[in-house]
Amino acid sequence: MPIGSGIRPSRRTPGEVTRDETIAELRKQLREARAKITQLNGRLDALATVTANLYHENQALKKRDSDPRLAPLPTAN
Repeated sequence: MPIGSGIRPSRRTPGEVTRDETIAELRKQLREARAKITQLNGRLDALATVTANLYHENQALKKRDSDPRLAPLPTAN
């Protein structure tokens, strides 16, 4: 601001300072929470993919094992 412009910078009251600090902290917490949600959603997507793959493999094995033309292998004791 140029000197002599006649406009003085406004000063914040202690209440306004506290409010602004609280808002800044809450915004920080919100950013962190959103980052955590993004990370957890990625994990959830990965788990859903693995679960779907295991389900399909299990279905294929059940179908194969129910084929009367196949005999189970003896187990080694």
